[in-house]
Amino acid sequence: MSELLQINVLPGETRGFLWVDGRLQGLAVERDGAGARAGDRAVGRVLRLDRRLQGAFVALPEGPDGLLPLNEAPGLSEGQALAVRVKRAASEDKGPRLALEADQALAESGAVPRWLLRGAGPLEALLALDRPVECDDPALAQALRARDFVTRHLAAGFPSADQAAQDEAVEQALPPVVALPGGGSLIVEAGRALTAIDVNLGAAEPQGFNLLAAAEIARQVRLRALGGRFVVDFLAGARQADDRAIHVTLHRDFGADPARTRLVGWSRGGLYEFTRRRLGPSLAETLLEPAPYGGWRKQARTLGGEALRALERARRATPATRLALALRPDVLAAVRLHPALAWLEARGGRPLALLAGGPEPWRLEAESV
Repeated sequence: MSELLQINVLPGETRGFLWVDGRLQGLAVERDGAGARAGDRAVGRVLRLDRRLQGAFVALPEGPDGLLPLNEAPGLSEGQALAVRVKRAASEDKGPRLALEADQALAESGAVPRWLLRGAGPLEALLALDRPVECDDPALAQALRARDFVTRHLAAGFPSADQAAQDEAVEQALPPVVALPGGGSLIVEAGRALTAIDVNLGAAEPQGFNLLAAAEIARQVRLRALGGRFVVDFLAGARQADDRAIHVTLHRDFGADPARTRLVGWSRGGLYEFTRRRLGPSLAETLLEPAPYGGWRKQARTLGGEALRALERARRATPATRLALALRPDVLAAVRLHPALAWLEARGGRPLALLAGGPEPWRLEAESV
């Protein structure tokens, strides 16, 4: 079995891709300013006490405010600094769930919110096992070598075929419909209370299809960084014979998952239930936003990152060509604030040519001089 972890860095966003025998088995997208994740420790400040919720809202160094149960920390007052630990990451309209740290020595009076220790993010989880790494960022490559990872620094960036595979991997992990071999599919609907997964046979053969679906469900849950409660509607006609095998397949494929997973089993209604600890935002929460008329769409920052990444690749491929980016107004505003903009301008030795574009999110064009 061959394993390779590829890490692509654009200032403000780092992406990790774990390939096992040429197939994607792990995906991580981390952004600066993404907020608290499970396991983080920080000094926060009490903003207000909410007796109705029996909790204190605590300002953290970044991201939404956390909620600290009052029964775990009696005697709090507004403005008080305190050391906290993140028990559960934020989800949609709910902020992080906090616990009080036993040692409050670092939370001196007047302390500004700051991180004390960051928990393991999705990229760190992919690094947990000893596997070779390819990385296009020299500083990160050096840091990984210092940790004894076998790391190859790609000074010229990833080959175009690898770049295309990375971009496609992210695209395929976002839509709710997942195609399965033979014509079947999964429909993955992540809601506020739970994630519902429907197994559709389509034109596929029913024999063994539930087991194929179970393996892909475990893979998709990991790639999409989903957490919380899950219910799965497997094929009912073949389900009884597959009951035990489905459980064994999920137990095997979630076995090395850094997020703790509990397999609950079959409900009376014939649905399979499990839970997975939420370590941080899902991939969709990181890259997407609610669309005005329902559904989801890519954030302007996501589209801006795609445009800047494409521009950098085009510069490497055709260094003699002066390129400009034509951007939709909202994407143009996001690019002007993107952490990678100054980095790209420094590499090119001059400001980027950013143009107001039409309805399409972005396009590359030759710069008029």
